[in-house]
Amino acid sequence: MSSLDSDVNTPLRFYNRVMYSGFKCRDQGLGSMLVEEKNTLVAGCHPYELNNVDLRAVNVSIPTDLHTKMHKIMDEATPPIVSEDVLLELSHSWIKCPPLVDLNVEEDNYRKKGTTYMTTCAMETPGSPDYIPIIYEAKSRLINLMNGINMTRPDSDGIFARVFPMGTGVHIILHVPQVNIEKLTVVDSLLSAMEKIQWPGRPSNPKFTSS
Repeated sequence: MSSLDSDVNTPLRFYNRVMYSGFKCRDQGLGSMLVEEKNTLVAGCHPYELNNVDLRAVNVSIPTDLHTKMHKIMDEATPPIVSEDVLLELSHSWIKCPPLVDLNVEEDNYRKKGTTYMTTCAMETPGSPDYIPIIYEAKSRLINLMNGINMTRPDSDGIFARVFPMGTGVHIILHVPQVNIEKLTVVDSLLSAMEKIQWPGRPSNPKFTSS
């Protein structure tokens, strides 16, 4: 979709219905067709409805003896880019994702008790998995220094980040306290950290203050 807005009142520019889900209703199913229940049953649902715990679906299945024929039809209509063996080999290079409890627990005590945090994430996937350890080491040094600078400022906004290698790349997870922030200091702290370690491609003029 061309829009990431998921608010129910946001008109989507192109796709506006989710028709099929790979989640199965039954073990023998191939997936499910989502059903939105208003006054009547409507096939598909608005993307906003995907987080509705009462959302229901109709099982999608075909007789077992037709599975082989359906695979052939799909391969003819949309030929696979590579073989299944290649995909399996590539998947072995993926880094196991840590459990959510590890992602949400901060060992360095940056998280204030009684404060709610919003978490957002950005990630980078290199062309080769061999680069992941290098990117992880570099970004860990940068983010750890940024945290040290930002969290010791007297006017700190309380924002901190963590770095994880997982999946196909390296993720930076930003924890933002849901409080009245008068001035964002994390950007200044990041620029200062980039300057201190001579981060390649850093802005030529690192002086930046946002409020």
